[in-house]
Amino acid sequence: MSNCVNDCSKTNEDEDNIVCSNNQKTREECSINEDQTNSNAPDPEVLAAEKVLNAFLYYKRFGREKICQIVVGLKQLPTAHQLLLGPTHSEHIRNVLKGVDHNHE
Repeated sequence: MSNCVNDCSKTNEDEDNIVCSNNQKTREECSINEDQTNSNAPDPEVLAAEKVLNAFLYYKRFGREKICQIVVGLKQLPTAHQLLLGPTHSEHIRNVLKGVDHNHE
């Protein structure tokens, strides 16, 4: 009820005259609608299963995007700092890409 009551604003001094942002007129209507939305919440087991499925389905894309972000960040470093990392770091990134591709198979 707190979310809806916080969204409500008094139209005058009368406590019964309240207009909500979602167009209900009273606090009771706000609480009834909030209870209805809570009953429509997805099951936690369904959410967990969706997370696992998404991890399998988007593993390769997600891994490659993360590695791409790392490479872009490294290229934005000053050249002196890039040289400190040396060629072993770029080799490591290639190995990580191979690992992502292999794990996806």
